[in-house]
Amino acid sequence: MNAPALALDTIEVEVSFYDDAEEAKLLAYPTAAAMQALVAKPLEIPKAEFLTYYLFHRIKLGTEGYRDYNSVAQKVHLWLGAIGECIEYEDGSVRTPHGASQQLTEVSEHVGEAIGLSVMSRIHGLTGADWAPIPEERGRRARPSFDFQIASDGRQFVQVETKGSSVKDNRVLSDAVKAQKRKIDEKKARLAELAKNGGDPNPAGLRYGTITVVDARKDGNVRCLLTDPPPEQVDEDPAGGWGQASPIHIPGDRGLERRPTTGARPGC
Repeated sequence: MNAPALALDTIEVEVSFYDDAEEAKLLAYPTAAAMQALVAKPLEIPKAEFLTYYLFHRIKLGTEGYRDYNSVAQKVHLWLGAIGECIEYEDGSVRTPHGASQQLTEVSEHVGEAIGLSVMSRIHGLTGADWAPIPEERGRRARPSFDFQIASDGRQFVQVETKGSSVKDNRVLSDAVKAQKRKIDEKKARLAELAKNGGDPNPAGLRYGTITVVDARKDGNVRCLLTDPPPEQVDEDPAGGWGQASPIHIPGDRGLERRPTTGARPGC
């Protein structure tokens, strides 16, 4: 199946808040209305978009063939067979293959990235968004970072930590899902501590966490749980340093700063 044909197929995703406490925190975000709309009914994601974001980790290669959304989308047909052996597309959603004893860790991870980035793009009104993998530091003193960021949505830096888990029944908040939530909490706590001394390597205006949960049930959809890693205030220009206008504080934006654009932004 080629990419144009894939665009005709969609995947249904049940988006919800991780729990009531996370919902209360997320609804304080300036994107609250978009999140409320997403959790109101199943989200339909084009299968071509899902597969493109599934391969987005390959942007880390730094090669010409994997540099942005459009270039990665051209590679989808090359990977359909390999991905299809690990994921079933049936009845409008994705599932763990019937009879599989255990899903591959990397498959759960990349499904989490694909669904998480698609959901985040809709929260911020983006199409074919070039989410950039955030470089990881290595070594004993390596500082943590989130998974992906968008340079700007026109107003602020946005980052997301995408987790994925394959379970028996994704309607249940299983130990595996709770473990993923703890990992996000631990990372955000460490980043908050670093930020106190200006040591966060990749400060952001808004941060989110997503946990994608897949199971093998024939009558259910893949789920995406939203969590609230708190942001730090960012003083840099959200457009990546282009333009020198003074920051404008927007009341109700939780301390975020926005800057008017004074120059053209280079293409992504």
